[in-house]
Amino acid sequence: MMQLIPYTTERKTMWDCFIKQSRNATFLFYRDYMEYHQSRFEDGSLLFLNERGACCGLLPCNLLPHEATIVSHGGLTYGGLLLTKKTSAEEVREMLKATADYYIAKGYKQLIYKPIPYIYHRYATQEELYWLFRAKGQLISRALSSTISLTDPLAFSELRRRKVKKAKKNTLAIRRGDEQMLVDFWNLLTATLKSYHQVAPVHSIDEILYLKRLFPKEVSAFCIYEGEQLVAGTLLFITGHTVHVQYIAASERGRMEGALDFLFDQLIEKYRNEGKIYFDFGISTEQQGAILNQGLLFQKEGFGGRGVCYDAYSVELKNLCTYLS
Repeated sequence: MMQLIPYTTERKTMWDCFIKQSRNATFLFYRDYMEYHQSRFEDGSLLFLNERGACCGLLPCNLLPHEATIVSHGGLTYGGLLLTKKTSAEEVREMLKATADYYIAKGYKQLIYKPIPYIYHRYATQEELYWLFRAKGQLISRALSSTISLTDPLAFSELRRRKVKKAKKNTLAIRRGDEQMLVDFWNLLTATLKSYHQVAPVHSIDEILYLKRLFPKEVSAFCIYEGEQLVAGTLLFITGHTVHVQYIAASERGRMEGALDFLFDQLIEKYRNEGKIYFDFGISTEQQGAILNQGLLFQKEGFGGRGVCYDAYSVELKNLCTYLS
């Protein structure tokens, strides 16, 4: 019989220890990361114990009481059940059913579920998608990302190769970011996003510096300089065998010099040599996938990136009870 336990701060050690050995968790699910913006989200996370009393799963989620909705997870790129290698499909069914029972009793009606894309899995983990199908779950968002398989990468397009060749003739240097470099990059990123897209970065510089201090190995910045002038950069999230590009920016000078082409040529080779499996450029879509930025996608595909979907499902909690009983 599956036992459900609501998360409390007293269970932080148990939660974080589980993350270390989970078959599909990334560092985004450590409580320190989940709670850096806790004032914006009401936590409703759950732990699951099997019949032997061992923790076999977690559900990171936040609550939207006014919408009678739980979200896994509104403050993260992805969410969903976190499992051990031994967790079975039947246990996944029991976890979803227990979640529904628990939150229906509290007056909730809907679950928004954002499964972790397969490129972050340490071991096959898609049992949840089957049970969502059985419970009449509906796909409500599909964002398109571009990912390189570092074990068998595609060649750069002719345009990208020309730009890399041009950049290598220039006096460009790549540097790994310290805190001051991160601040300088953030100023460039903020100005670029405002100029080209009329938006601001999702994170503030204070949040990024805080996360960098908490996760120095997982949060990395690399910048391109021409002399002492910052012309381009990227912020990476290193999650196990996958490198995810969180932010990219280049100045007008950097675009002219092919700085980003040079940067990614160097980084792809670096992480391939280090044994990473995927290099993910992030999504090229907006409004839950309804709008595709063709220019951005063209650039990423030129590096050899090909499609990986970041999805979200909506499922009625009563359906989880009815169809998974």
